[in-house]
Amino acid sequence: MSTQPRVIVIGGGASGLSAAYTLMKRGLRPLLLEATDQIGGRMGGDRIDGFSTDKGADFFPGSYDTTFRLCEELDVPLRRLSMDIGWHRCGRWAVTTPITSAGTLLRNIRAARTLDLQSLQGTWAILKLVRSLKADAKYLNYASSHRIAEMDTDETYGAYLDRLGVPEPLRLTLDGFLGLTMGNPEEFGSTWIRAFLAEVLFKPDKLFTPVGGCSHLTEVLADRLGGTVHVSTPVRRVVIENGKATGVVTDDGFMEADAIISSIPATKALAIMPDLPERIRDALDRVQYSFGIRVVMGLDHPPLPPGWSVALYPGDDTPSLMDRTVNLPECAPSGKSLLDLWVGERRAKDLMTLDDEAVVRALLADAHRNAPPGSTLPQYEEAVCKGLPGMFTAINQMRQNIGSDLLNLRIAGDFMRAPIVNGAITSGIETANEVADFLEA
Repeated sequence: MSTQPRVIVIGGGASGLSAAYTLMKRGLRPLLLEATDQIGGRMGGDRIDGFSTDKGADFFPGSYDTTFRLCEELDVPLRRLSMDIGWHRCGRWAVTTPITSAGTLLRNIRAARTLDLQSLQGTWAILKLVRSLKADAKYLNYASSHRIAEMDTDETYGAYLDRLGVPEPLRLTLDGFLGLTMGNPEEFGSTWIRAFLAEVLFKPDKLFTPVGGCSHLTEVLADRLGGTVHVSTPVRRVVIENGKATGVVTDDGFMEADAIISSIPATKALAIMPDLPERIRDALDRVQYSFGIRVVMGLDHPPLPPGWSVALYPGDDTPSLMDRTVNLPECAPSGKSLLDLWVGERRAKDLMTLDDEAVVRALLADAHRNAPPGSTLPQYEEAVCKGLPGMFTAINQMRQNIGSDLLNLRIAGDFMRAPIVNGAITSGIETANEVADFLEA
């Protein structure tokens, strides 16, 4: 019988996979328990009839230091993305290209007119927005050593726009872009949204994705972990006695553990760990998630004009359209394309009561003016952590206190760092190393 300490990792998303992989490198015996029949979470995907789909994460910004190191270690190649975006406003289309030079700035002037961004008020608001982001640039990034918590306040992103005097046309344009993944961004904390804008809008030439899609990183991690991963094994409860986690309860009974890492969304962690100390529960209560609906369709021809990667509809509920094969041709068989349709929280609330087929029909009807024919079943996922005002401060304080509150239980997840893939992977690796150090001591 093995005498190695057993560490149970709950959840097979980015943080859980990276935690289990790190424990294995440290010579420990991880057991990863995933409630669903698939691993990866928002970094997961499917392979269907030669098409490769990603469930959530689409790209890695340039500050993803931990993620890039992991990709290099696992020999997962990265590709720089092209982001030519079509915008539908007031019955007209405008096309923007990433602004990386004076020449690309000039090429976007016509689009700025169509988007109604050239008014004196709009130009002044853009200048104030850029100045605000530049002033806090050292805080607003997703690196493992990020300092977002130092900038965290009770201000929402909507209140931040009000304070800058951002006019409605610019708000609509920003919301159209942010809504691609965040649903209703104006209720998010201003710190979280400002970090996203600083990383994506102002560093558009530093966006990458693994060749084959973000889910390819999940596949490689799963292959390294082998038989340590158990899917369709939901944890019903973590047993905590006198500040120590003794094991977990699954449908097959009690499983003893020397240490436990919870790597599931904060909302689910609260449900299975009712005996957490009060100040940890209070911090996790600050975490909320957006949601949306995504439909992926395999097509026999490109759905968007040549070179376009995304088409957005700011100001209405038409789904955003993304041709994934513009940047990742290997995600579809030769000569075919892969189209994503995505709606955020507002429209998704109306559709959640429908069955899958009705959702597909509704979205295709919404997008009928521009979307090509085709269908597949939608994927329902928790989208992104909202990073509500004050969340970073509360979670950061919890991270500092958890070691004194709980002996051998740690919590990982994107919400524990910057709530994005690099935060999830960084949290998983750091938490695994903390557990390994504890067990070795």
